[in-house]
Amino acid sequence: MIPPELTPYQISITYASEADVLNIALFGITAKQWREENSDKNGNIRDYATLNQLLVLAIALNRWRGGSCNVFKAV
Repeated sequence: MIPPELTPYQISITYASEADVLNIALFGITAKQWREENSDKNGNIRDYATLNQLLVLAIALNRWRGGSCNVFKAV
């Protein structure tokens, strides 16, 4: 399923880095695009993520790398 917010360029990307794939899925833009649009901010796109976005990111990274996600076991 392709989110409707993606541009034709984003849809056309065949090979992308793991980080860009996750950033597009979570935030709708790449880190480079975020930096260009937020040149006044320090840090990176993930420094401004919500708690929910960070949880989704942690789960996605864990599963992407073949691990079993234990994010909620510590709660």
